[in-house]
Amino acid sequence: MDGATLTSAIHRRGVNVRYLGAILRELDKVEERGRLSHVQRISISEIIIRSAKHIFRTYMKDVEPAAFSAAVSHFLNCLLSSSCFVPESCTDELPSRRRSRQRRSQSNRGNLLTNSVWARLTSDELWSRIRTDAQDYYHYTFKSESIDEVIEKHNLQKISLLREMAIKTGIQVQLREYVFECRHKPAFCEEDVVNMFPVVKCLKPTSSDAAGLIQQVQLAVQQGRLGAGLALISQALTLFSSVCGELHEDVCMCLRLLGRLSYILGENDDALGLQEKAALSSERIQGIDHPQTIQDYTHLALYCFAGGRILTSLQLLYRARYLTLLVIGDDHPQIALLDSMLGLVLYDLMEYELSLKFLREALSLTSKYYGAKSLKHAHSHHVLATVYESKGEFQLALQHEKEANLIHKKQVGENSDSTKKSSEYLTRLTEEAVILQKAISHITSGKPSAGVSPPRFPIPSHHVILQQLNLTCGITFIPLSGKEFKDLRAELSERGKVQMEDLENRVLYQKGLRICSIKQQL
Repeated sequence: MDGATLTSAIHRRGVNVRYLGAILRELDKVEERGRLSHVQRISISEIIIRSAKHIFRTYMKDVEPAAFSAAVSHFLNCLLSSSCFVPESCTDELPSRRRSRQRRSQSNRGNLLTNSVWARLTSDELWSRIRTDAQDYYHYTFKSESIDEVIEKHNLQKISLLREMAIKTGIQVQLREYVFECRHKPAFCEEDVVNMFPVVKCLKPTSSDAAGLIQQVQLAVQQGRLGAGLALISQALTLFSSVCGELHEDVCMCLRLLGRLSYILGENDDALGLQEKAALSSERIQGIDHPQTIQDYTHLALYCFAGGRILTSLQLLYRARYLTLLVIGDDHPQIALLDSMLGLVLYDLMEYELSLKFLREALSLTSKYYGAKSLKHAHSHHVLATVYESKGEFQLALQHEKEANLIHKKQVGENSDSTKKSSEYLTRLTEEAVILQKAISHITSGKPSAGVSPPRFPIPSHHVILQQLNLTCGITFIPLSGKEFKDLRAELSERGKVQMEDLENRVLYQKGLRICSIKQQL
């Protein structure tokens, strides 16, 4: 979703960031590169921001300490604003107490800004240096004459570029709405730059034994051995907590896996509690706008919906969608997932018009990124058909369900369960449409309609919508016998007791060490 996740993905495959230019050239050769357009956008923005970061380091070496905020705001204006001149005053945005102070030193500041080397930087010069750095370091050539042309061509967001620049350089700016397109006033002024923090690369401690256990967990769950997977996850969580501490990415990962397994076993309350811990830890560790935190919000919304907290689920989904728009924009597969979930939750609340708005957007994005013949696209058609059926628009419902049925037949065959269910639903929709048409004909003809049965408009079922949400999120339930289900629940509760006892023992042990140290000091 952003530069950090792209860097992590290519590093896991043994590719260095300096090969981003080679990746972009390979993407241009792919036949269906439209499905990877989000990767192309993120790669291009990453090259721009990394090149700007290289220039920014050299740029800040010639800046006097008293002019740091003015220099940073000027650099950001040259990079992102349509207007870039040195702001001599920001009287419209300053409190009166600060205005008087600025008037007293305005003449001195004006001379300082005019005589500084950094103040002579222009947008054209900065873009020229970015193009040179991108060519020398990443071996990628920008053919556009300005950064605005690149942004328009590749559908980039300036607010997303600002976020990436702030993360990579440690710049802290004020939280407000920035107008980048205004040509008469710069987007940033001196007062917008609040602080600068050092960005330091650090090692992340981990446990190799626990990482091996996680791989065994994934294998066990894929084979359907949920009991073994549950035991291994608990062991990995204990190891990660002991080695890395409670606030660590690997601990969050274990909490997510435990929450997912609890949800599959029907323990919605436990799943909700574990996922809530994972989301709070992810906020503390990685930030509220990190893609992993957005994923945690999404799964937490699903568990809230399963537990009957529908309004809380809706609020979490709206928040996740807002953060996704901030990070990457509205043209991304994650937006398709969130729009599908929002449409289903709103459908449960009987907000049909708003639900259809989100579901139509999800259908368009699903067709673009997964293909018009994919099963995800068929699922989007089916969800739209159910909402149109509840509204009484059977013609549109039939149209979407026919598309879903054709995709199922081509992808999985006519004898599959999904194709059979789609065919049965299509038959029922046809019958309801005929009944509705007969009722309308009798009403318009003025004949007595005592023998005509009224059409049925189904009310949204919470259970059916939850099943659709699970399919949207890629959650598949493994059928278990009653005995296996009881054994797994007993094992889950037993593991919880063991973990509580282990935690109590560790607390008592730490208290004992503290008492011993106090006695020694006395």
